[in-house]
Amino acid sequence: MNFRLVATMLAATMAAGVIAPDRCLSAQAPPPTTAPPTTAWDIARDVAEHIRRDRQQLAAILNDPGSTREQRDEAARRLLARRTPQARAVLGDALVNLANPDAQAAAARALADDPDPDPALIDPLFAALSAGNRSLSEAAARALANYRDHPEVLTRLMALVQRRPPAQDLIRREAILVLGSFVEKRTAELLMHLLRAADESETIRRAAADALADLAAQSRFGQDLEQWNQWWATQANRPEVEFRAEMLARRSARLE
Repeated sequence: MNFRLVATMLAATMAAGVIAPDRCLSAQAPPPTTAPPTTAWDIARDVAEHIRRDRQQLAAILNDPGSTREQRDEAARRLLARRTPQARAVLGDALVNLANPDAQAAAARALADDPDPDPALIDPLFAALSAGNRSLSEAAARALANYRDHPEVLTRLMALVQRRPPAQDLIRREAILVLGSFVEKRTAELLMHLLRAADESETIRRAAADALADLAAQSRFGQDLEQWNQWWATQANRPEVEFRAEMLARRSARLE
């Protein structure tokens, strides 16, 4: 190709006004095109949308009657791990959904491992405990054990156990078993009373013995009333502080 001829023709065309100089330059070297820069706002919006969709998916699994127990439990655990008010609200809504006891139980099982239990869920957990569904009552009781630093929870559990006319044995049993997590003399005193009570059922007396074994980290006594009476004789008059210190030390040693 005769480049000198091409250059001469191009110059003549531009001089005639057929091709503007800027058009020619554009044709020779089109400017690169770039996407608009991503801002912090765009990133935050995308992250928030991802979190929202993730929460919705987990809520759908938790509340789907077709989900397996393992799927519901995993969804509830992941919601709890999110540590956001919105995720906690999903668990709270599931906990009070009387039409879906499986979702209620999964939410309660997750809440049993909550390192920072929400006081707003105490009432729904007591309602779940009293529902009369064994799986749900058991899960709710374990979740209530997580509220050891809330004296009103222990007071309400004790009242439930002592209520007259009594609640179903199923409900009382779960409430009694969880009392073993509350290391206080008043708890031990009530459990001793239940263990000694001739008018209580075998289910209730066995639960009282199991709860005492948990509280005192003493598994050798079983339901042996004589041994428990001897134990209580050494503890009944001790100051609360000393009683708690010894029981907590024994429980800690058991876990080592």
